[in-house]
Amino acid sequence: MTQVLNPSSGRVVSQQFYEVGKIGDIGARVKAVLESPPAPLVANGGAELAPFLSALHTATLDEGKRPRIEFPRRISPAATIDYSQEPVAKDLAPESLTAVTGYEPGGEITVGHENMMLNRNPEFLRRGYAYSQHGYDALVMLCLAARRRPLGRGHSPRRGPERRPHRQRGVHRLRGVPPGDDHGAGGGEKATVAYVGRMGKVELGGQSDARIGQSREYTWTEANVMRPGTAGGFEAPE
Repeated sequence: MTQVLNPSSGRVVSQQFYEVGKIGDIGARVKAVLESPPAPLVANGGAELAPFLSALHTATLDEGKRPRIEFPRRISPAATIDYSQEPVAKDLAPESLTAVTGYEPGGEITVGHENMMLNRNPEFLRRGYAYSQHGYDALVMLCLAARRRPLGRGHSPRRGPERRPHRQRGVHRLRGVPPGDDHGAGGGEKATVAYVGRMGKVELGGQSDARIGQSREYTWTEANVMRPGTAGGFEAPE
């Protein structure tokens, strides 16, 4: 997050962490966020974020039910689902997600990919496809790598990049940020890997973070129904 913020003169001004799936005292978290309203708020979690976002929305309204504090909310793939179809729907305030934007990594969901996923489990239609394109492409790349470098007796697969520690879920308040199947490899002064598959074009930078890629953006109606996602590209500073 700081790799994107710092070059744009932004910074994390406050952060809260919680155990996966257990957001804790929602009222206290809302109060902490509104002590100094952010621009924007980024929440990394799962479906447990919906009650928090609803309470946050309600706390920003005046006596006439009009927003007295406005700032965008950004949520992670695991929380980007159709809440109108979830058990929590009855407890969410109307319009509580209208200032929320959800993101899923990857390009446009094709009919072929959608049909493949729905054949596995119809629940994907309600829960979204999140990292499914990445999973498919990862398997393709593994097959390509195995085909390019067949294993013989006494050999083992080459060890991949060191896995990063699991990133904690939480709520981050940011300041100074405005709202708002081919494969190949490239080289240069910094090692990069480029790939174009179901998730679209992806290029990793020197620290193995996505420098160029695609993501899908989702919004919700006043009734908290998730609208179809729109795919777009991004390019992070080197």
